[in-house]
Amino acid sequence: MRHYPGDDIGVFLAVCDSGNFTAAAALLGLTPSAVTKAIQRLENRLKTPLFTRTTRQQTITAEGVIYRDACRTARHEVDRVETLLANTMAEPAGQR
Repeated sequence: MRHYPGDDIGVFLAVCDSGNFTAAAALLGLTPSAVTKAIQRLENRLKTPLFTRTTRQQTITAEGVIYRDACRTARHEVDRVETLLANTMAEPAGQR
């Protein structure tokens, strides 16, 4: 998964995929605190919790599942279009 600086959605998807904030931080090369802040920014913007947190684990909420699925679909489409454009730009001009 690509990660871009300031990409809170990418951080959210990494937490979903890895299962916890610490693993997502390691995967993305961020601190656990940075991951927590990214999730908090999303939750504040959406005005809903994406995870239920305890001291030992976090569980995605029903709203988080809806948001995760929508974000994955959107992210895959953006990646597909970026790849398509990169391949188009790599073609010699006479081949278009």
